[in-house]
Amino acid sequence: MCPARPGADGEDPVLVRAGRLVAAGTVASRVTGFVRTLVLAAALGLGTRLFDAYSVGNNVPNIVLDLVIGGVLTSVAVPLLVRAHLAGREAGEAYDAKLLALVFYVLSLAVVVSVLAAPLIVDIYASGFTASEHHVAVTLTRFFLPQVLFYGLGSTMAAIINAQGRFGLPAWAPVANNVIVTGAALMYLLVGGTGSVTAITTSELVILGLGTTLGIAAQTAILVPSLRRRGRGWLRAFDPRRLADRPATLRALRLAGWVSLYALANQVSLVIVTRLSTGAGKGSFGAFTNAYALFQLPYAIVAVSIITTLAPRISRHAATGNHARLTADISRALRAASCILVPTTVLFLLLGPALATVLFGHGHATWTAVHATGSVLVIFGLAVLPFSAFQIMVTFFYAFRDTRTPAVVNFAADAIGVIVFIAAALALPARDRDLGLAAGYLISYTFGVAAFTYLLRQRLGRLDGHRVIRTLTRLTIAATLAGGVGLGARLVVARSVTGSWPGALEVITAVLLTGGTSFLWLARRMRITELRALLAIPGRR
Repeated sequence: MCPARPGADGEDPVLVRAGRLVAAGTVASRVTGFVRTLVLAAALGLGTRLFDAYSVGNNVPNIVLDLVIGGVLTSVAVPLLVRAHLAGREAGEAYDAKLLALVFYVLSLAVVVSVLAAPLIVDIYASGFTASEHHVAVTLTRFFLPQVLFYGLGSTMAAIINAQGRFGLPAWAPVANNVIVTGAALMYLLVGGTGSVTAITTSELVILGLGTTLGIAAQTAILVPSLRRRGRGWLRAFDPRRLADRPATLRALRLAGWVSLYALANQVSLVIVTRLSTGAGKGSFGAFTNAYALFQLPYAIVAVSIITTLAPRISRHAATGNHARLTADISRALRAASCILVPTTVLFLLLGPALATVLFGHGHATWTAVHATGSVLVIFGLAVLPFSAFQIMVTFFYAFRDTRTPAVVNFAADAIGVIVFIAAALALPARDRDLGLAAGYLISYTFGVAAFTYLLRQRLGRLDGHRVIRTLTRLTIAATLAGGVGLGARLVVARSVTGSWPGALEVITAVLLTGGTSFLWLARRMRITELRALLAIPGRR
């Protein structure tokens, strides 16, 4: 973790090691995930309707999961499990089994219903598809929908493992998924698959659909041995009689109610974004999806690592009423995230188009779509820090088993975002619509962070705000000055390149070398101790 050395400022050496392990696993999973994304984009063609259809279909399992029960698994599962285990090992293992049973039977039903409703789901989330494009999207969606069950079981198993203070395997498990999906995309290329919706064959659809779902199944299966080692009789979790324990089931469902409203608000927002983006023309949604994936990368590496390792700890602090520790934890989490996210924002502002060119300018991709991806990434860069801070703050409310406050704040933030989305669609030409959609995310999450800051201060009394602001200010100054150096290097190098991906790679290298070195030097001169601690972590034991 970033802010302090082990033993200083209340830092836990075990937490530092766990954070490092999760961060390493997250980096590995995200790097292999981007290899997967690049191969898929090259195989299906960024800017083609086939890639748009695949993107829509591949988003549906996450949508269904969030609407049914997924929000619970990513929010209050760990606090519930931690509190159950505080009552003893036997009570904790019994609660684990009940939660697994609930997830298994609810999501099995959801898969059956959503497979039957796949044409309607595609109609809701996509606009502008022709009959052939709609058929391909529906077919792929039906292949993808069993992922709902695998995602749900995998998330529950990961929560059970994390609640016991073990984080490594869940963080590394997605690597298996990425390897398998990448293999499926390569197989699609080997059998002669193209980027045309009308030319794709049934066997090629099977390769894409089945290969993608097998990746999620493997990601879940990897967690099973670790779960079996936890205790005896874990298979009894799937006994439907587990659901008869009304107090445990009702407690989870009561918390799930507000989480479901949280997820529903997000899905309404997503429906509007997806329809506006797919309606902007061929390749628009694929470009937006890839820019969003790049935007999520720093959050996934930094904020998810922090959230994953802190969730059991802050749940225990909340259960015992230790508000002083919670205040220290939120300060530490925000400062740790800022160490990476502030310079990442400047990096995206400088290198958005160049990154998109290097990553996606291959295969069947169109240069129009590649350029659009880079432009959207520039706007998303400004949203990196508020988005990550929003997700970190949500975790602290869930530690108190408070699902109502995040749901209300998220509803308001999504409402603001929707207003911006619609205004952008009305005011901007179709080619620039995705830029306005990205701006909607920036504005909505900035509002959410402001609201959460006020509410957390009311609950905890103080938030150590002066230290957070001081760190943010120093990081912003250092990153801005270093960005100026990187911009100078970019302008010098850009005169000698043509805009092809080798030229873009040259620009990226020049900016990273000059700007990165300058940032580290400035951070040292400005005594940003949080960053010094971050760089010292790899050598610690």
